[in-house]
Amino acid sequence: MTGERREVLRQGEAMVQVPDVPVTNDQISNFKFQMSKGRGATVELLTPMRLIDHEELVRRMAFRPFVQRLHQRLQQLAASIRIRRSSSIYDR
Repeated sequence: MTGERREVLRQGEAMVQVPDVPVTNDQISNFKFQMSKGRGATVELLTPMRLIDHEELVRRMAFRPFVQRLHQRLQQLAASIRIRRSSSIYDR
């Protein structure tokens, strides 16, 4: 919201660090106001993306299929982490 950047994966490390960049209610209110005036948000993709929606390739970026797929992917990653953590208990 402020443009501040923090490194989340340092060179040579395998663990992602959670950045401590707080977001205030005022920042969110200001962002919502700017969005209502037609100012959009920018998403910078660092790798190529192939987005499928209703079994068809999305040729122009659209908010709903992007966020829907992002949510699905985050759920998959969370499940993967839970599986690895629970299996590591039995590996000891």
